Amino acid sequence: MHRYMRAIGFSDSLKQQELCQLCGYAEREYESKCVWKRQDETIFAELEKEVGPQMGICLRGEYGEDGRFVREYYFPYFKGRNLAVYDAVSVERHAEKDSFAGVCENICMGLNMIFYLQNAVEYMKYVRNDNDPDAVLAITLSALSVEGSILLPVQKSRRQAPQPAWVDRVQMVDRARQGDEDAIENLALEDMDLYSTLSKRVKTEDVYSIVDTYFMPCGIECDQYAVMGEIEEMETIKNALTGETVYLLNLRCNDVCFDVCINQKDLVGVPEEGRRFKGVVWMQGYVARA
Repeated sequence: MHRYMRAIGFSDSLKQQELCQLCGYAEREYESKCVWKRQDETIFAELEKEVGPQMGICLRGEYGEDGRFVREYYFPYFKGRNLAVYDAVSVERHAEKDSFAGVCENICMGLNMIFYLQNAVEYMKYVRNDNDPDAVLAITLSALSVEGSILLPVQKSRRQAPQPAWVDRVQMVDRARQGDEDAIENLALEDMDLYSTLSKRVKTEDVYSIVDTYFMPCGIECDQYAVMGEIEEMETIKNALTGETVYLLNLRCNDVCFDVCINQKDLVGVPEEGRRFKGVVWMQGYVARA
């Protein structure tokens, strides 16, 4: 059983027979289907079955010569609502099967975000076939989580509130990437000053009162991240098959917004707008032409 099935409301481990029955139900009662003919003339397909608003199970496999669908693998999905446009986006196939990873550059976070591609067949069928390397792609990021906790918000003074200087820093990072030596030097000096300030404050303050949000790789799987972000919106839904309650949290993390789906049983604390979510997430993304 896929580890992140818990996030969409399947907290009880399913036996192999039960899992096969669930996948068979999804195959028969799917809401959407997308097919793609490979160069070797085989038909690769993607079937989606919802078990609640924005979340469900995706099956991928081939249609045989007899017209029957042969499932290759499945995974849980959760579709976010925050659309963002990125100039530099690349998608690559995983080595062992027809699943794909996407990479988008995010200057605000200072790293390349790697995510599991939700609409692989649609991407290969419509986006990649255009053969336009300069195409601007829009991405809807989302995440599943099986462990998380709620932290109280940090009360900020006027000086600590977000300032327009953040925009200046993003522009400076962009200039540094293009080889501007002055920008590189200024960024190095800012990092040294920040390190010195944090080293002094951490001696007398709790680290979570100093660090408001963070987004950083976690573990050896490249699309999993440890995050902490402010909850801007919160919604409660139920899995239509199990009746389990699931939280949909809209987070702002390092000035980037994305939605997180987590089972009520796996979240410690009560989520409310303004509070912070801290946990480990599996990033997913839906890619389309901007």
